[in-house]
Amino acid sequence: MDTRIQKADISPDLTEFRIPDGVTVIEDKAFGGCSALTEIHIPDSVTWIGDHAFAGCSALTAIHIPDSVTWIGDHAFAGCSALKEIHIPDSVIHIGDYAFASCSVLKEIHLPDGIVFIPEGTFSQCSALEDIHIPDGFTVIEDKAFDGCSALTEIHIPDSVTWIGAHAFAGCSALKEIHIPDSVIHIGDHAFAGCSVLKEIHLPDGIVFIPEGTFSRCSALEDIHIPDKVSAIGPYAFEACSALKEIHIPESVSRISRWAFQHCTGVLAISVSAANARYDSRSDCNAIIETETNELILGCRNSRIPDGVTSIGNDAFAGCSALEEIHIPDSVIHIGDYAFASCSGIHAITVSAANERYDSRSGCNAIIETETNTLVAGCRTTNIPDGVTSIGDMAFWGCSELEEIHLPDSVTNIGDYAFFSCSALKEIRIPGGVTSIGTQAFFFCKELTRIFLPDGVTVIGNLAFQACYALKEIHLPDSLTHIGNQAFALCKELTSIFLPDGVTDIGDLAFRDCYALKEIHLPDNLTHIGDQAFAYCSGLSEIYIPEKVSHIEARTFQGCSGILALTVSPANKKYDSRSDCNAIIETETNELILGCDRSTIPDGVTSIGNEAFRGCSGLTEIRIPDSVTRIGDKAFWGCSELEKIHIPDSVIHIGLGAFAGCPGKESLNLTQGPAKEM
Repeated sequence: MDTRIQKADISPDLTEFRIPDGVTVIEDKAFGGCSALTEIHIPDSVTWIGDHAFAGCSALTAIHIPDSVTWIGDHAFAGCSALKEIHIPDSVIHIGDYAFASCSVLKEIHLPDGIVFIPEGTFSQCSALEDIHIPDGFTVIEDKAFDGCSALTEIHIPDSVTWIGAHAFAGCSALKEIHIPDSVIHIGDHAFAGCSVLKEIHLPDGIVFIPEGTFSRCSALEDIHIPDKVSAIGPYAFEACSALKEIHIPESVSRISRWAFQHCTGVLAISVSAANARYDSRSDCNAIIETETNELILGCRNSRIPDGVTSIGNDAFAGCSALEEIHIPDSVIHIGDYAFASCSGIHAITVSAANERYDSRSGCNAIIETETNTLVAGCRTTNIPDGVTSIGDMAFWGCSELEEIHLPDSVTNIGDYAFFSCSALKEIRIPGGVTSIGTQAFFFCKELTRIFLPDGVTVIGNLAFQACYALKEIHLPDSLTHIGNQAFALCKELTSIFLPDGVTDIGDLAFRDCYALKEIHLPDNLTHIGDQAFAYCSGLSEIYIPEKVSHIEARTFQGCSGILALTVSPANKKYDSRSDCNAIIETETNELILGCDRSTIPDGVTSIGNEAFRGCSGLTEIRIPDSVTRIGDKAFWGCSELEKIHIPDSVIHIGLGAFAGCPGKESLNLTQGPAKEM
């Protein structure tokens, strides 16, 4: 008698199975993918359950593992999404990685006494798991062991555990209480990230490092005690712990990474041990200052920048939405990137009159770099004075209550992210001296309805106006030559736009998802149209490609399901629309790169390009001429009304997904010669 059950012995369609007595080994993948299997009997003779043995048995609701079993392999029951109950006997001495991952209705499980660690991903994404008991004697909880166990409300970790791996409890969004014993000397990165109802946690005294993202997005965490032996706090360690009220840095800490406390918007008090050699909170300033460099690296809503501070570090106050006032003392000579980003509550900004680097001239409620006349930080009450020449990078980032702002004629530059996410800004006048609009300068200004760009502007930066949902009207000057990647993506109310003749380049995704756009004029000097530049502009009905265009990507007009007419200038040397075919053909290669519902494929075309007719939902039939030898990947993907197509014997290649989303071979008349690769 064969003592092993292997994949070859099992029909994938079986619904129940009794493993014969005497079998000792269930081999790797033996029942893997048996999605109809509802019942299985494992005899007392079995000692070994191999890797992926029952993986993907999505109809299996219960299983009894006999006392004879000692080994459960990697992914053994992974994806058994109907499994409600399983008994693991104490005889088991090994459970493999991800053994029960994605058993999404499993509510409870008993861990045997014979193992000493919980392997990687063992219960990952067991989203119904409510209760688990970790026996005494366990020493290690490996990476992702309980990742995504979103129903787990509490867990007790025994005193024997020394190691908690990366992402071990990440995404346990119902976890209210957890006890970490003093025996633990290591907690991995993102170990408790996304435990969004966890209010408090005790960190053991043996911890020396709080790594990246350990408590990221623990938005209910109100209190944390950093042990006296901790020497370093990693990036994002407490990111978005918005309920955290107080931070105390002990003597031992010698490194606080950037973003460690990013978006901890509820912090009221910050202090540093007087014995700390690296950092201080001098003069009860409610901030963390690097002592040697005099750089303020972290502030809060109650911070005061003390005299002697020379630098305000990157992100120092970023996300302090309750911060109301800023005073810059005369000692400050540097303000870092994002230093006051998203401080939407600020209404008053002043700079010491004795400061030689910065000023707040004319009571402007802003910080201006004196020598360059660059406004580096503003707020909702800022009045930009005459003489300012540049709106600096990130100057008004996240000023979500800023409704209007006047830019004086002296302004010649609008920097990157200058008005990023000024979500209440309705209208702004760009002065005549401005020559470029920076990257993401007006990103997510979702109330902005109109904008007039003056003559002189030559470049619109990447994502400059992306997600300006209400933008209905925009004037582009004759001086414009370049429209950056995603410059107007998701401008959902934009119905028409006239591109001036000077434009030579339209970047990738420049107008993607401008659903209401009904009309677009492509200028005579245009040479390059980027990937997905007009993708999903479903309101467009007509496209005309001018003479000088030499570059069109396969997905430039992807998802433009409303197009009825495609024509190319007869003078264009790269593309044509021969024989009034209502399509765009690459002349030299005879490849049809873009079609529409009303296209015909003329004789002489040799290839139908990748995604050429993708999403042409009104296309009902099409004739492919004998000259065609190749049909590209996804060529007719999503042509949901296509009922009839003739594929000639000349075709020797049909790409992957060429007809995916079409009605199906039952109704789609795929008349063709020899079998093709599909």
